Amino acid sequence: MKKITIFLCLLAGYLIPSYGQCTSEDLYPSTPATSDNSGVAQQISDCVYAGDYSVINGLTVGGDYKFTCTWNDDTSVHRYLTVKDADDNVIAHGISPLTVNDITASSIRLHYSIDADCGTDTECSTATILTVLSCPLPLNAQLSAVTTTGASFTWTQGGSETAW
Repeated sequence: MKKITIFLCLLAGYLIPSYGQCTSEDLYPSTPATSDNSGVAQQISDCVYAGDYSVINGLTVGGDYKFTCTWNDDTSVHRYLTVKDADDNVIAHGISPLTVNDITASSIRLHYSIDADCGTDTECSTATILTVLSCPLPLNAQLSAVTTTGASFTWTQGGSETAW
């Protein structure tokens, strides 16, 4: 009885496909992108295909990052993303936007697909990376009343922070 149960479990594992950790074969763009870790969204490319992957360097290990990929013809259509380290170990996967907390590698491969079934196409999509900062950047920074002894500096807070 144990042999039959083990056989059925192995057979089910073989026949029932698992999806969601897609590996793409085509590198695009051909040169790696480098994260500036500024908290401002950076464009990786404005024309990646589902079936491409991009190399992104300069990530801060332990940092939080948000990856997006949307179809250019309809930006409400989000692509499926798989984030892997340089050795092709899966770090995270899911539909865009995909937030990865406490990233474990400073260089990653970001794989693009239509869905968790790893579908491909030749339609342009725009991919971005954003470093999620714990203290967001101030907005609308302005300097006024500048004299030789002082100046007034004003800004709009970038999040819910209460102290600077």
